[in-house]
Amino acid sequence: MMKESKTNLYTRAEEITCKRQFFQYMKDKGTFPEKEEYLWQAAEAADRFYLFFLDNYREKLQALYENAATEWMQKNFGNVPDTGVV
Repeated sequence: MMKESKTNLYTRAEEITCKRQFFQYMKDKGTFPEKEEYLWQAAEAADRFYLFFLDNYREKLQALYENAATEWMQKNFGNVPDTGVV
């Protein structure tokens, strides 16, 4: 079995979390398909939503990661140069 990098695992976990939130949103709105034969449509919609999310929010998500990394480094290691990301 091939080992995956932690980065790949985190990326996959992020995708799963995004899709899980999409399914929860559908369930809360009452639009989640009840019958098994329609579940493939929901899974396909979740894939399309994830791609939409990446296309439209990737830069904001990357900035959030950079801000979090900078803040974490400052808290744990002290004086770290500011990356200028807001």
